Amino acid sequence: MWDPLNRFQSSVVSWNDKTLIALGNKIDDSIFVKNFGIGDQNIVFYQDPVTDSVSIRANFSFEGDADYYKGQFLQGVQGNWSGSFKQYDLSTYVGESSNGINVNIGHVNLNAENDCSYMMRPGCGWSPDNPGSIVMRTGDSREGGKIYTATEFEWVSAHEFGHILGVGDAYNSQNSTGVKSIYQAFGTGVQPGDISKVLQAQSTGQWQIWP
Repeated sequence: MWDPLNRFQSSVVSWNDKTLIALGNKIDDSIFVKNFGIGDQNIVFYQDPVTDSVSIRANFSFEGDADYYKGQFLQGVQGNWSGSFKQYDLSTYVGESSNGINVNIGHVNLNAENDCSYMMRPGCGWSPDNPGSIVMRTGDSREGGKIYTATEFEWVSAHEFGHILGVGDAYNSQNSTGVKSIYQAFGTGVQPGDISKVLQAQSTGQWQIWP
């Protein structure tokens, strides 16, 4: 839509039968949330139809040993899932809400055989409206045990949040050798291919696996 007075292209966004028109080819995420009244949902995923930029808003509720680690969790999710990834501009905003995605944080038991962080998929199957919950551990008891540094804990938080967005681990796939992905190797950041998988999960409502 062309605005002859301001000579700026306008953006038109529709959500649940509501329409927002804003000058310029980008709409600030806070304007989007304010006008459509979706700020209290536990997760909101939006891709701009003009620029293809992606915006994610996620609310979390915490239990367990969360007082110190929840800040690292939030920082890990927002920091790792925000930035420019080749063709994708991705902005992620996180917060705390009593009805948000549940995150249970606990100290790792290094004497246990298999105590580690994981995403709990809902029993009725994953969907964008039913994304599951997260169990976070402060380390990993597998292969001799490991206590995470702050940076490592933040990465694991971002990795598990990636499952909440509807994508499975790449290292469980027989054909994932050579795949570079946050779903694959410890410490690897978000890749354009990861975002492509997330977009497919969100648009189809289907859990995505690697080939």
